[in-house]
Amino acid sequence: MTLACWATAQPCSPSTSQSFLDTNNVRALVLGGGDMWLDPTAALRGYEVPKGSGHHALLVGSIWLGGIDAGGNIHIAAQTYRQTGNDYWPGPIDTNGTTKSADCDLYDRHWKVSKTQIQAHIANPANPPLAITEWPAKGNTIGSQVINRNMAPFVDINNNGIYEPLNGDYPKINGDQAIWWICNDVGNLHTETGARALGVEVQVMAYSFATNDVLNNTTFYDYNITNKSDTLYHNFYIGLWCDDDLGGYGDDYIGF
Repeated sequence: MTLACWATAQPCSPSTSQSFLDTNNVRALVLGGGDMWLDPTAALRGYEVPKGSGHHALLVGSIWLGGIDAGGNIHIAAQTYRQTGNDYWPGPIDTNGTTKSADCDLYDRHWKVSKTQIQAHIANPANPPLAITEWPAKGNTIGSQVINRNMAPFVDINNNGIYEPLNGDYPKINGDQAIWWICNDVGNLHTETGARALGVEVQVMAYSFATNDVLNNTTFYDYNITNKSDTLYHNFYIGLWCDDDLGGYGDDYIGF
């Protein structure tokens, strides 16, 4: 039997960060622990359509990942309602394939920016808003930590590989509003599934378009998933688990 483990001197705490994608007819809550839409503390739904109506089409969703190593061991990172535990923690994975609580705490946040803010910055980069200056791209800082690797995407005006908003660089997003965050599955034990960790880093961009067609009722989620471990997996599956509650908890009209 082959055993794979990732040691962390200071285990991470579950993510508490929350943000709302709300530029169109949907007000969608996103979280930092591999899940979204359901407030795990207040147990409140967070996918409201139409925005401001009090009607919620979705309860909770999560990215599910799983694969098998060369020794036949199953590795899984998955999340449901957080009522039993967590498989994901905020922040990146370092070059050793691990993370620590200080980094998890530092990245326990969401970065939100709009197309309108970006267009205003392009027109006048001399006084960018915080949404532009704090974008977690390579060369920027989070707290006192310099980001020395590719993270949140950006448009590099002078092609030097460093994010410099005062020189005209700006976040590269999809949609009219976007939220970016990063999480991993090595920050602590997998108390949701009880499975072995994969050693994956997950970068997410949630975004939406403000339009007059069906896109005005739509939200999108792009996942950039990287295996940061030294383990090769086969029979690897990626899925989006979703608990739809269109109509109520006990009489779902739709599900997948």
